[in-house]
Formats: sequence, C-alpha cells, structure tokens
Amino acid sequence: MAETNATGSGARSDMDGVDGAGSWFATMSDCSDVETNESDHPFLYPFRNYFKHSYGNGKFRAGAGVGYGLIMYHVPWVMMGSFGFGSKFPSTHGIFGGYAAPPVFIQAVRGSNLKQLLNEGTTSLPSTLDQMYENENPEEGNREFHNISMVPQQFLNGDTFYVPVGGGGGYGDVLERDPELVLQDLRNGMTTHWVAQNIYKVAYDEQTLRLSVERTRALRDKARGERKKRSKPYAEFEAEWLKLRPPEQFLKCYGSYPHPSEGIKTSV
Repeated sequence: MAETNATGSGARSDMDGVDGAGSWFATMSDCSDVETNESDHPFLYPFRNYFKHSYGNGKFRAGAGVGYGLIMYHVPWVMMGSFGFGSKFPSTHGIFGGYAAPPVFIQAVRGSNLKQLLNEGTTSLPSTLDQMYENENPEEGNREFHNISMVPQQFLNGDTFYVPVGGGGGYGDVLERDPELVLQDLRNGMTTHWVAQNIYKVAYDEQTLRLSVERTRALRDKARGERKKRSKPYAEFEAEWLKLRPPEQFLKCYGSYPHPSEGIKTSV
C-alpha cells in the first residue's frame, strides 16, 4: 500500500522532524486518500492516523509515521504480504543523545469480530494503533504477530491487518526538550502521558495540561543525578567495550575486526 510514503523524517538540529514526510526512496510520492485506496482495493480502513510510538524522542523529536488498520472486504479472500526492515533492530538511530526509532511489527486478527462490532455500532473500537494494545480493545479473534517483512499469505473476508509505518531518529537529550513542546504533542495526540512523564520528565496537570515549571525542573535534575550514578570513566568504558565482538559467523565475510582494512596486504 502507499502508506510506505507516509514515513516520518529524522529530527533536525533546530526543530522536530516532519510528520508523514515521505519515503526515502520516493520523496515526491504521496500515500493517497483512504477513500481512493478503498475504491480499488479489497478492504476498508477502520482507522489511519499518526502512530504515537513510531519515532525517536529527543531534544527535538523525529517525525511520526502513520499507523493504520485494514479489514478484508468485498472479496472472499486476498493474498497479503509486507516488506521492509526494523522489526528486530531500530531502522533509524538518533544522534547526539536522541533516541532511535522503535522497532515495528504487524498484527493480524484472523476470524475477527470487527464486522459484528461495526454492525452493532460499538463505540469503544480502537481509533489509533496504540489503542489496539489496550485492555479495553473489544476486538476478538486469533491474533498473530509478524515481522515487518512478512511472506504473502491468505486472509479471509473479515480478517484484520494492522500496520505501523516507522518514523525517524531523535536529535539531542530528551531532558533538554522544551516542556511546552511536549504538552503541544499531547494536545495534538502525537505522544502519550507515559512518554511525557517517564521519558521527558515533564510535570503537569493531566486534565488541563498546565505545566509545573518547578516540578519539571526537579524531575529533570533528579534524572541527571541518576545518570551520573550509572556513569563510569571513559577508559573503563572503552576497556569493556573493546572486549565485545560479533559472532564469528558474521565476521567471515567482514575481514579483520574491528577494522576490515587491517591485515590486508597491498602491492605497489
């Protein structure tokens, strides 16, 4: 589907990344409207919007990618597959203290009761991808979890398919992010209370989103103190780091480790 063209860009040194910026291999492409996709494909969208957990946090957060759901429709069955990367390791790393983009995976629900719930007018259906994993989600069926690169397989009429599109990597220390930007993301539905409180260490009233400057400063000072307790001198860190080595089966085509050029004889 064209949602691959709705990935988020990386954060920048002076501002957040762009939400739904586009695919890195087709920067002028669009993901098209939901109605357009539904008109010529065998499924309907329960939802499609920005995925709150698709990007790396930081002093400036990366752009968000979309998260969407599909229900097989119009036809008895359809073959569905997926390709990409970033299920086992982050697809994009942050820089200067910024967080990496979280790993992503696909959820499918075979024998889903979503059609029945829609016919009954159920109002508690998830409207965002993160709500799919909350206890209040009323959808039932045989849940499956797949790598973002999934071999094509058959899905029957009524089965559902949920896909996250990754965002970029963050830039800078999360404790340096302007608290008002965090609250702005909360107002816009681009982050969660858990992230605001546990990652960015921002104190505020959850009902009014009114910032507490003093409590936020205290929380961040405490977090910095905890970091110092976990720190170690660079020489000690380097001595431990240099002992690390990838498995030999991964190095057989690499060359001399850690520098592949070492040990290579050249003739003049």
